[in-house]
Amino acid sequence: MKKLLIALCALGFAASAFASSDTPCKDDAQKLCAGKKGREQIKACLIENKEKISPACKAKIEEKAAEKKQ
Repeated sequence: MKKLLIALCALGFAASAFASSDTPCKDDAQKLCAGKKGREQIKACLIENKEKISPACKAKIEEKAAEKKQ
């Protein structure tokens, strides 16, 4: 779980892109972060709810973090 938190923080990902229709995080963002607006609020919400994020979303976040490190 610590690895996921580090990945989320390191990403600096555009949460709106993760919430788009073609990503595994869309449902998580809609369900866990309803009412949040903008990249920073959604990112903070996903970090707050890291225990509740789906395995597919966690995998995508870790994949994006690994890509960013390269």
